[in-house]
Amino acid sequence: YEVFKSIDGGQNWINWSTPTLDNINVTNIEHQRGGNGVYIGTRESVYYRNNSMADWDIYDSNLPKNTYSTQLIPYYREGLLQNGTNRSAYEIDFYENTPPSAQIAADRLEINCMNDTVKFVDHSAVRLSSASWQWSFPGGTPSSSTQEDPVVVYPQPGTYDVSLTVTDAFGTSSQSYADFITYADSISIITNSINFAQDFENSNFPPTAWELESPSFSWLSTVVDFGIDCLPTTTTYVNHYWIQYPGEEAYLISNKVSLGNGVSAQNWLTYDYAYSGYASGYDDGLRIDISTDCGSTWDSIYGAIGPDLQTVPYEGSAWSPTCGSWASDSINLSTWGLNGDTIMVRFVAINDYGNHFYMDNININGQNILAIEEGESINTNTLIYPNPTKGIFNIRTDANTMKVEVYSIFGKLVANETIHGGLQQIDLSKQAKGIYFVKLMHKGITEQRKLVVQ
Repeated sequence: YEVFKSIDGGQNWINWSTPTLDNINVTNIEHQRGGNGVYIGTRESVYYRNNSMADWDIYDSNLPKNTYSTQLIPYYREGLLQNGTNRSAYEIDFYENTPPSAQIAADRLEINCMNDTVKFVDHSAVRLSSASWQWSFPGGTPSSSTQEDPVVVYPQPGTYDVSLTVTDAFGTSSQSYADFITYADSISIITNSINFAQDFENSNFPPTAWELESPSFSWLSTVVDFGIDCLPTTTTYVNHYWIQYPGEEAYLISNKVSLGNGVSAQNWLTYDYAYSGYASGYDDGLRIDISTDCGSTWDSIYGAIGPDLQTVPYEGSAWSPTCGSWASDSINLSTWGLNGDTIMVRFVAINDYGNHFYMDNININGQNILAIEEGESINTNTLIYPNPTKGIFNIRTDANTMKVEVYSIFGKLVANETIHGGLQQIDLSKQAKGIYFVKLMHKGITEQRKLVVQ
């Protein structure tokens, strides 16, 4: 056996073997981080060499003779070399002390508004008894830390640098990563011509910017022979037939969707689904929830269980869709007062040990959406308050002249005012409680805002 080293990333190799290793069978090799030395384990003993040494030095203190080394593991926290052999496990102090070697790790590199917290882990080669840490997280909270494994929250979309300096009795080491953490805020915009569509045909599951939250079981991806068009397709499904967690829920959560706005706007959620059920009393369910605050709170807009969810009769074995076994459903999100909101949709699978549930072709499409040219808004420091209101609300604007119209959710004009700068009060106290739309018009630009009357 021979040992080679490279100082140019493997382009060229230098023979580091010497007669000391003649007739020696090398079984494993391990670098000691922080220095330039390496250990080799053999069928007889352990050897060490660094760049300043002319030859390999046997390092077998307290080892039985002819010990077959199977794996060498540096234990940096205590400065020990651990040697797994065919007879037992042994440990010894490092051949020499070396400076620390910083290494940053994290439980996630991509985050979003639902998962904005990163748990950093120090994977440095450092002596614990004398170790200190100095982390830097520009833009995060906290922005710095002296903990070994800090937890950091990032408040908004962007990319974030991370750096770490570790120090112990033998030196200091630093590591920095630019754009190490990415906070992505994927928002799909609904217009009259641009829809939100998810058919699960991409190889990634969950789809990009979607989330799975599942304590005991999960939504999955699968290919079925028959989709709603009777052709093979990729769908998402829940394997209720093999799961026995009655009453527990699994969540599939969409990315953000900015719904279209306008007095007559309609935003429709549509999807295809297939479900047979197993037998009476095994009633799996589906619920659809909406969040307008990035998952902090959820409101249910649909729910069905058991027979109300079935598209075909009960099936006593694990079931897959057949041609004609699919159904389609639609929900008018506008009737829930969501026009103009940025929402997330949560599909909730409720287990009752029944049968597979399949879903495909999730779409949100818009009709009669108010068109505002890209980049345009009424930049006049216009405020509407209080919102929600008991009926009377104020509009304050810097605009010299602004036309204001207020519509009910059904499109009825309930107020019509012209504001000439300053403060204007509008009274809706005689109107029914609910969602209203305030239409602001200034210099050919129209902007619409939602108002809640309680």
